[in-house]
Amino acid sequence: SRFGGSSSWHRRCALDQRAIYAIVALGIIEHSLARRRSLTAAMACTRRLLAPVAFVVAARYFASKPSLVPAFVTRTSFTGPYSLAQHRQRRGCFRALPVQRDIEHGCDIGTEEQGEGSELETVLVLPPRFVELAYKTLMREGYVPQRWHQGGRFGIAVRSLEPGSRTAYRAIPLLPEAALRIARYLEARAMGDLHGTIELQAPLRALLDDAEVHLERLPSQPKPNRAKKIETSDNSVHPELACETVFLPAPPKGSFTFVELFAGIGGFRLALEALGGQCLLASEISAECVAVYNLNFGEEPPVSGDICEVSEASIPAHDLLVGGFPCQPFSTLGLQPGFSDDKGVLFRQIVRVLRASRPKAFLLENVPGLLSCDDGQALATIISELEDSGYGVSLEVVNARCLTAQARQRVYIVGLRKDLSLGQAQAFQFPYIPDLGLRAGDILEAEEDLVAAGTAELHTLSPERFAQLLTSQRWKGGPYRLAWESRTCDTVTSGYGAGLHKANSQLVPRPPPHNPRRFTPRECARLMGFPERFELGTLVGDYVEPGQELNMWFRSRYRMLGNAVCPPIIAALAGAVLAQCPDMESECDWNAIGRSAAVQLALKALPPRRRDARLSVVHTSFRQAKLD
Repeated sequence: SRFGGSSSWHRRCALDQRAIYAIVALGIIEHSLARRRSLTAAMACTRRLLAPVAFVVAARYFASKPSLVPAFVTRTSFTGPYSLAQHRQRRGCFRALPVQRDIEHGCDIGTEEQGEGSELETVLVLPPRFVELAYKTLMREGYVPQRWHQGGRFGIAVRSLEPGSRTAYRAIPLLPEAALRIARYLEARAMGDLHGTIELQAPLRALLDDAEVHLERLPSQPKPNRAKKIETSDNSVHPELACETVFLPAPPKGSFTFVELFAGIGGFRLALEALGGQCLLASEISAECVAVYNLNFGEEPPVSGDICEVSEASIPAHDLLVGGFPCQPFSTLGLQPGFSDDKGVLFRQIVRVLRASRPKAFLLENVPGLLSCDDGQALATIISELEDSGYGVSLEVVNARCLTAQARQRVYIVGLRKDLSLGQAQAFQFPYIPDLGLRAGDILEAEEDLVAAGTAELHTLSPERFAQLLTSQRWKGGPYRLAWESRTCDTVTSGYGAGLHKANSQLVPRPPPHNPRRFTPRECARLMGFPERFELGTLVGDYVEPGQELNMWFRSRYRMLGNAVCPPIIAALAGAVLAQCPDMESECDWNAIGRSAAVQLALKALPPRRRDARLSVVHTSFRQAKLD
């Protein structure tokens, strides 16, 4: 009765929650007018003292029951649809009740369009003194993007509603789900639900109960971007030899022949067939690799098993010998046992084949750790035995980042027969390889595609594993190591995915509120430069244990891809080998053909949506050609 003006008017309001807000609002206005303040000052005082939701509830209550509104209120801008719209426009207020209706009608409160090309975002408006506390509280509750979320790499932009003013209210953008939850809480509170039907943590509840803290809808602002500009430096190999790379069709099959040892899933064969090569023999001991190999290349010639069991008489004459002999004994990721490991001496099988079949040249691949294993003694032994087989040997470390989206350094060893004229005349010259500037964004699956396929959560870290990751010493700076779209990815290893919770494998950020995920096998294949048409096999095989089919299948794909070679790099190097290979009966410009095949393979390894964009940075002849 005291605030409402009369007990009869009070009784007619029925004392529901809306009426209580209305009575309090009238009381504040009446008290201000009694102190001879202007009507404008009285309304400003009401807005300042009454919670924003309560103010709107009171206004709507009066609008729905005009007979209950005292005469002096009708002269204010407090009631009526038009005056309420004026109030929102003047203050830019976003209210809980309209948001609730938008959600129920399927509107996305985080991306509602307003005007041409503009969007509204939900923000928490609060005084400057609350910003630090509010930011920490919202971050802890997951109501704003974290550093490992898409859009949260560099934090969020806390902006001032009046730029340049130190006392102006600040706005903190919220996640759509968080904004909806807060809106429901404010609505429940406005309707008298004081027992917390919408549960919030005490610190956040205390923050929202302050009369100066409220939600608003404001035009969205650009996300903060403190990322370094994408490198414009030239990452090509031997840029001093740079020349134009144009599209050239592959020579006919059989232009040269090759034998592939330690074949894996066929990375060498994929590259050499793009140059017109014909495989005469392949050797691979792993059953799961042979299954993928046959899936993509057929069973002609049939893949031989253990190279140690292949007789010299069964090895056909060929032009080029290729292979990536086991790298584990030389890798810096392990103990580098070198020749004390059984796999460390398998390179001698390559020596055996070289001495038996005498190909014109060879191309081998291994890890950079080979250079330092046993203080360089392992490499010296390998080179010595290769040279004793009658070949001039050259080697170089080449980084695959020029033609793939990963930084992958590998040692490539090239040998040319000494008894042939060109082999004695000069050492092998490693070729120029152009830089396509590929980054993680070129190979990553679209989030909506993963969700639609139902595989997004299969690759996402569980809350338990992610909690372990956050406490790992190697996670320091972890968000920086994620595969952000503008970054070059880390090297794909055979153990990828085995130590996710220990930060041993690079992860991919997902939109909030999801935890990061691992690369999909297809994304790893793209990182390695395998084309989209290259099949990775299906979930079958005796090597799969019951109850662990899915996880074991993923592990096997990562292992095979991590041990593979990068076909685009092999194509470029093989073209140079053939160009300098003695007595090759061909008029082909093998260097140009190798570069063309390398670029084609790199482009074919991209999803179509990204391939079209990258075609703009290569010669126009590639755009005119059809790349399947």
